Amino acid sequence: ERKVSEASLHEKNEVVSLLLKEFEDTGADWLWQTDTSRRVTHVSPRFAHAIGQPAEEIEGKPFLQLVAGQSWESGKFSPALHELADKLKRRDSFSNMLVPVQINDENRWWELSASPKLDDSGVFHGFRGVGSDITLQRESAEKISRLARYDTLTRLPNRLLLTDAVRKAMQTAEQWNGRCGFMMIDLDRFKAVNDTLGHPVGDRLLARVSDRLRSIMTDNELCSRLGGDEFAIVIKDASDMEYIEKLAQKIIDTLSQTYEIDQHT
Repeated sequence: ERKVSEASLHEKNEVVSLLLKEFEDTGADWLWQTDTSRRVTHVSPRFAHAIGQPAEEIEGKPFLQLVAGQSWESGKFSPALHELADKLKRRDSFSNMLVPVQINDENRWWELSASPKLDDSGVFHGFRGVGSDITLQRESAEKISRLARYDTLTRLPNRLLLTDAVRKAMQTAEQWNGRCGFMMIDLDRFKAVNDTLGHPVGDRLLARVSDRLRSIMTDNELCSRLGGDEFAIVIKDASDMEYIEKLAQKIIDTLSQTYEIDQHT
């Protein structure tokens, strides 16, 4: 019976090894394992490649040290790394956790999943999990999100982001019994610039106007382009009317200064 049991266990281990090897050879992800002290064991070639170090140098190192980079020494972990450390400490399973990591002084994003390894008696033997580098996908998603919320010509927030800012400002004002403010701006005689000098010059003029508006804004204001030559400003705290009047006059004075574009004034 003992021989049969050993043979069965050996067969299971071989099947698992074959499956893991196939995963490593064909999958885009990689495997990682730790012991009871949360140190890396059985370093796979793809995991070593992801870490950017030889497998023999990774073996036995704390998993968190490998992904934390310089913050390991300072102890200033990101909230996601704190959550990962907490999961490992409490021996909790986790799935598709997004973690910012630092590999060879380069900031990356990993997606990690893992479960505690328990034997038939329920004794804990560490963690086994999978991971993947999703830096490119995250950067693409952030770029798409930015394009959806910012005007491509002026790089100012667009109508979508403005609407969100108005909603938040009104909620805050109501919560604290305060005031928020809203200004609208449009440029006099802008149509004449487009009609006489062409849209490329008009676009460059709008970009210059946006730069001037941006230079005036503080943390208390958000400036947006609504479209064409129309802009809007949300003032988060507008309880001081004198401040509002001064800001309005400063905007008019700043935008009214001469512009030089392609030898045109």
